Amino acid sequence: MSKTLAPFVKWAQREDTVLLKIELQQLASFDLNYADDSISFTGYGAGVSGLNDYAFQMKFYGEIKPSDAFHKTMGSYIDVSIPKKATMWWPRLFPKSSNYPPWLKPDFDRWETEQDSDEEIAETTSNPYLQPNGQEDLRKYLEETQSNYDEEMKEFLRYSYLTLYNIIQCIFSLYVLTFLGFKSIQKKEWLLTNAYEYVGVSVVYAQFFSFLETLNHVVKLTRGSWQSSFKHSFGRSFCCFIMLTGDVNVRSSMAVHILFIVWFTADVIRYLYLTFKLYNYSLKLVSWLRLMLTFNTILILIAVVLILLFLTCLCLLIECGLFYDIVVGGKKPTVSSPLVLAYKAHTGPYKQSGDAFTWLSAYAPGFKLLGIYYDDPATTPANELRYAVGCVLNNSSNSSDVLKESVAKLEKEDYSFCVIPAADLVIESKFPFINTLSCIIAIKRVYPKLRSYMGEKKLEAHPFFEYYDDTFITFYAPLSNFSAFTVPEFQNDGATPFKRYSDIPMSVTISGASSYEDLHNSELEDFESK
Repeated sequence: MSKTLAPFVKWAQREDTVLLKIELQQLASFDLNYADDSISFTGYGAGVSGLNDYAFQMKFYGEIKPSDAFHKTMGSYIDVSIPKKATMWWPRLFPKSSNYPPWLKPDFDRWETEQDSDEEIAETTSNPYLQPNGQEDLRKYLEETQSNYDEEMKEFLRYSYLTLYNIIQCIFSLYVLTFLGFKSIQKKEWLLTNAYEYVGVSVVYAQFFSFLETLNHVVKLTRGSWQSSFKHSFGRSFCCFIMLTGDVNVRSSMAVHILFIVWFTADVIRYLYLTFKLYNYSLKLVSWLRLMLTFNTILILIAVVLILLFLTCLCLLIECGLFYDIVVGGKKPTVSSPLVLAYKAHTGPYKQSGDAFTWLSAYAPGFKLLGIYYDDPATTPANELRYAVGCVLNNSSNSSDVLKESVAKLEKEDYSFCVIPAADLVIESKFPFINTLSCIIAIKRVYPKLRSYMGEKKLEAHPFFEYYDDTFITFYAPLSNFSAFTVPEFQNDGATPFKRYSDIPMSVTISGASSYEDLHNSELEDFESK
């Protein structure tokens, strides 16, 4: 329990009056109470221990007149005048002969020494703090008092900060749970597919504040290992910022709703427990719930979350075509008309084509994309592989204004223009186009099927096309007149590409490759049955 702080008090007397000077500044409030033979003081101001509450009680040698006592505030002290009931010199201030407290000193400025009795002088000089070495003892006492005050202030600030932190985190968690529950009732769905969209901002803020726990351990505001706290916060940050914000399909999973329920229910229990523990108060229900969150229980919850995440990723892979039934066949092409293409020709590994597709999809949105691959990566060195990536300008739902704007951008970026003919007969396969992941899966699954089909039917087909529309990727390769599909940069006859869209002769009609011109529908069926 902390000591009661007392201000410095100076005293003097007259034959009929006791004079006190209470040394306190910046007084916010104070209270003086007089009794028949005593006085008590309480107040808040700046004294020897800084701004604080101060108090003292003093029982006098004789009786006083409480009704006639008065005081006035002088700025740096309170001047108190207390009439004695009987006119006489008191031999001492207190009833018994004892040492004065260290905060009481004679007021020599108002002391009438010729009226002092020898007993009073002896009583006053018996104060150990007024002896030759007493000032050093007084300094040590004041330093100890100040040190105790500093420690109490530090503890007060620590408790206030930790309480505020726990309450804020608990409010965040309760808000997330309450809002998700309200939305579930409103939409009549047990599990929401857009939970992250509803409370994602609050989750991010809560996660940002959780890193303060690591700082609390570092500066010794709380006990425990900062490494453990950092791992906890980093793990959640990984889940929140990388996994949840990385892909819209992951964010739209019902597993996110389950994760948030487990995550923030545990947080509510945890921060309530820490708040009660801070004040050594035990709430049985919260303590029991906290006990349930043992190491093994946490491992089980982590396992459940990992399983849910695995199932979510598996569902995403399935949706992106991991088990899609790939059908390859020789047929009339799906892309049955010539294509006006804005493109760039490249030489190098095919895997670099992804950057070209990414740039085009952002720079010319709304247009269907086309990739043309001329060489077999199994027989051609990677740095010699030829390919072209572009967007189709004549097969889009964009308005003429959007087309003109996009063409201007492409011309500025030094894109070339050409017309790709439509083939009469191709080998073709389709694959669902969901996102970038579906493109990766398609390349790994479709090309082996195409090459297997070509080997089985003993066909030659190239170059390979990848035609991206809104829902499917169409893989196809012409079965004849291969050179007709080569962009000018890779032709040997010195052809030059069109550098402006307006240079393309719109009257040109290209019927396409036709090495199977005499192939009728019945013969096509025979070709499919081979």
